[in-house]
Amino acid sequence: MRAVFVAVILGCLVAASYGKLDRSKFPPQVLENLNEWHNKCKRMTGTTEEDITAMINGRFPENIAIKRYTYCLWDIIFGIKKGFNIDIEKTWHYLPNMHKADYINYALCYKKAKETPGDDWVEKIWQMQKCSQKRIDDAHYMFA
Repeated sequence: MRAVFVAVILGCLVAASYGKLDRSKFPPQVLENLNEWHNKCKRMTGTTEEDITAMINGRFPENIAIKRYTYCLWDIIFGIKKGFNIDIEKTWHYLPNMHKADYINYALCYKKAKETPGDDWVEKIWQMQKCSQKRIDDAHYMFA
């Protein structure tokens, strides 16, 4: 099954997944770019559909390809800026209306990741995604 992460960020979270959520619930700006973002990040990182499916199901394979894929989606969708600055409020616009209450969880996980020492943004996004998955109801969890 393919997923949509948004990200959230990025969930990552968020806007580019094919996951457990009904794709028809997403805003048009997400749906029109969904496949492109997924394919681009998959091609750039070399991750597998198996690892993506594992993420959708809440398992986090410890390999660099899936970590980079997660980072790629967040960067494409939200444009991570100097200092690990992400326009987390953009997440609000990508979430389906029925999942707007999840926004606070994405924001809290972003804040936690941003405050984590170090400059490995791939790892920060990875930890943010894991945090989001723990905080979001399984029926609402998104990942590309």
